[in-house]
Amino acid sequence: MEERDWAAGSFPFSPGLGAVYSKIAYDNSKLKDSIGRLGTNPYTLENLLKYGGVCRDQAYFARAVCRASGLPAYMASGQGNTSGAGHAWVGWIVRDAKGFRLESHGRYAYDKYFTAEIVDPASGHQILDYLVGIEAKGLSDEKAFDDADLLFRVWREVGPRLDVEARFRLLVEAVKRNPFHRRAWLALGEATASGELPQASAERQWQFLTTQYKEFPDFTFQMAQKFSKKLKTAAEKYRFYEATADLFEGLLRQDLVAKLRLQEIAMCEQENRLDLALSVACAGMQECAGE
Repeated sequence: MEERDWAAGSFPFSPGLGAVYSKIAYDNSKLKDSIGRLGTNPYTLENLLKYGGVCRDQAYFARAVCRASGLPAYMASGQGNTSGAGHAWVGWIVRDAKGFRLESHGRYAYDKYFTAEIVDPASGHQILDYLVGIEAKGLSDEKAFDDADLLFRVWREVGPRLDVEARFRLLVEAVKRNPFHRRAWLALGEATASGELPQASAERQWQFLTTQYKEFPDFTFQMAQKFSKKLKTAAEKYRFYEATADLFEGLLRQDLVAKLRLQEIAMCEQENRLDLALSVACAGMQECAGE
């Protein structure tokens, strides 16, 4: 309680409060001896502000300050793309005129910390932070999310007793009500992969998903694995992979382009199209030279 009162009294609320991460001076000496300038002093927020710390201390401090003011925040950790080093930063949820969204501080763009592990406050399990972002986006329209969730639960409980068209109309309607109901999308993806969802409908849903999820390309990548299974011929699959690679290229996610190109090469080999496999490999090496 003393820590909370100190934080709330020292840092007034603001939607960008997580930026107090940078108030903690980086202590390089702690990288060498794990003790640093803090020494034997108590590990308190006030002492962190006085003596400094490493990235994990910065994230811990910022999370505590945010929570003391009622701003939902979490510590995030991930691996850098260029150095491969572990890093920690702070993320938080803010609300603006468009609804809820994620913000972060200490997440360095130059090292490509695209995804982060956080502790799910609901389950206590490790999850990726973009899943919280999707949830926040969905709850920006709570009424629509409740409607979508009701349709999803009807599909789950009654769907097995309905014909195929009626069953998946429930899922299509769910994502139409709220495009950020992730579980409904996952169910649609499984239906597509198993061949239960007609191809024409699957194509429409894919276009809808890629339009809505530009902020969450990692989820689009996950869904691409499912939607691609609906395609029958090598030519159809090749066109799908090429268009999806262009999508990730436009979002500056060369890591996802690289993963997709490797899958595309494997597909071309399975379809005995080694000419296409070579072409894709060359394109991938040019697009993703740094990956």
